[in-house]
Amino acid sequence: MNTTTTTLNIKSLIAHDGNQEVVKEEKRKLTILLPESYHDVIQRIALLTGNSKTATYKLAIDTLAASIGEDILFPRTAAVEEK
Repeated sequence: MNTTTTTLNIKSLIAHDGNQEVVKEEKRKLTILLPESYHDVIQRIALLTGNSKTATYKLAIDTLAASIGEDILFPRTAAVEEK
């Protein structure tokens, strides 16, 4: 991404973060439309790892989030913890 796009994305993230209420530990349904090839890959990974497809999606999200880093995903939380 270029600098302008990155800056806009960070501003959007901070605005999103500011609009969040205290998040309750609850489950929410996520519906996504993906090409069949993605469904096939998730099914194959789930079978190979012995996980459910839901657990496989969670692992994929956790892995991507870890690669980005909590200090970037949750900038206000990281700033408060540093003080």
